[in-house]
Amino acid sequence: MENSSNLGRQVVYCGHLARLCLEERMRQFGVTPVQAYAMRFLAREGGSREIAQRDLERELRLKASTVNGVVDRLVEKGLLLRQTSPTDGRCRLLRLTEAGRAAAAAFLSAMEDTEVLFRSALSPGEQQQFQELLVRIISRLESEVHRT
Repeated sequence: MENSSNLGRQVVYCGHLARLCLEERMRQFGVTPVQAYAMRFLAREGGSREIAQRDLERELRLKASTVNGVVDRLVEKGLLLRQTSPTDGRCRLLRLTEAGRAAAAAFLSAMEDTEVLFRSALSPGEQQQFQELLVRIISRLESEVHRT
């Protein structure tokens, strides 16, 4: 990679390659990577119970409008149900459909295989160190982005 001393560019390129890899693996299941991450969270945290859309926004670290679009597509595909909370009209509750739970179960191993691929270039110690460094970088960037 040209100009390999540019850390920001390398991180962006690594993220781009990771997204392409995951897109390729998720294509066979008819979902995008962000839809897959949303469904994985809902399967893990909700099972058959409802989860507030706000919780999904926090998990994905995406804006409400972006998550609303992700949820819209999953509802259109019949993988997700969305309803208004009976106790708080501002709150949207999400639950995977039976088809959504089956789809999530089918692609979870492909997601895990992708994680194994990401980690395979690093020793366990390097993985730990890399994750610690990423947490620091992310924290720094989040504080910069969210500064008022």
